[in-house]
Amino acid sequence: MSQYSMPLRYNNFTGLKYILPIAQCTKEQLEKVGGKNASLGELARGGFNVPPGFAVSTEAYKVFVKGEVEGKIRKILSEEKNNPHVASLKIQELITQTPLPTSIGEEVLSAYGVLVDIIKEELGENSPSFAVRSSATAEDLPHASFAGQHDTYLFVRGEKEILDKLKACWASLYTPRAITYREAMGLPHEKALMSVGIIKMIDARSAGVIFTLDPTTGSRLDVVIESNFGVGESVVKGITSVDRFVVNKVTLKMKERIIQRKQVMVVYDELGGVVEKEIPPKIAEAPSLSEEEAIYLAEVAKKIEEYFGSPQDIEFAIEKSGQFPKNVFILQSRPETKWSKEQQTAIFNLSGSHVTDYLLGWFTGKV
Repeated sequence: MSQYSMPLRYNNFTGLKYILPIAQCTKEQLEKVGGKNASLGELARGGFNVPPGFAVSTEAYKVFVKGEVEGKIRKILSEEKNNPHVASLKIQELITQTPLPTSIGEEVLSAYGVLVDIIKEELGENSPSFAVRSSATAEDLPHASFAGQHDTYLFVRGEKEILDKLKACWASLYTPRAITYREAMGLPHEKALMSVGIIKMIDARSAGVIFTLDPTTGSRLDVVIESNFGVGESVVKGITSVDRFVVNKVTLKMKERIIQRKQVMVVYDELGGVVEKEIPPKIAEAPSLSEEEAIYLAEVAKKIEEYFGSPQDIEFAIEKSGQFPKNVFILQSRPETKWSKEQQTAIFNLSGSHVTDYLLGWFTGKV
């Protein structure tokens, strides 16, 4: 069970119109809390260890853009229909420079204050920081490819920064990629809605991604983990070599362990926020995960796949402080899209003894 499975006095959030605790976000509320928040809420409900936080609902975004802002967005999209980069710059500036309605700002800061007090009192952190994460309604769906098109901000502290990054996340609904993708898919821009998650930041020793199938072959026999030191941005964005662990999903035994010389990690710097930092030579070739951690992550990933009922692409972090396994956090889980779209099965990618292993797992319901 999650160490945050208790509601963390979430009754203190009652009466807030635009705020939902993450633990209360569900897949049925997708239009209200977006894909990332719905997924994180489902993970919390499933007993997986996720950081505490709250969602600012899409209703807040609707109130913010209603009227003059919405009209200006339509005008810009019409005038710059052949230039998504210019349209993006103008719309994002419009959103970030427009004052936040008082009712929304007051609710967000009220919820933020409650969350900070809870973290201080119950977790003993005197100066917590937060991840402010975009959670669009069309994100993290099996048929959509919105991953990476909207913005997330890490190690955010203080009321002003929270409100500024809230608007910055809303503005990222209109990145050039998001504009182009919606137009290519025939999705109306006015139907695009954004919730924002304000989540306790996990100051990670190591982090990365987990695939509950092999992303190169589609084989559902294995769990594949890619990791590096620091927060997971270096892995997600592919800015450095990373370690790779392959764990058999049936036996939960390590099949492959490739430890690379890792060049950089993404960390928090008091002077410059989130920065890329060269990994010290003495640890550059050290494993970013122990074998025990990798096998534990594979076991958790397998349970997450079973919980959601389909192959998953999962982000995780291992906090610097705390004892294993309580310091292992799941930050996100979304349906794997590549092999789902192509509707290929792992059996075509196996041969020899692997077929026997796969069939055993399939018949026993373990893959």
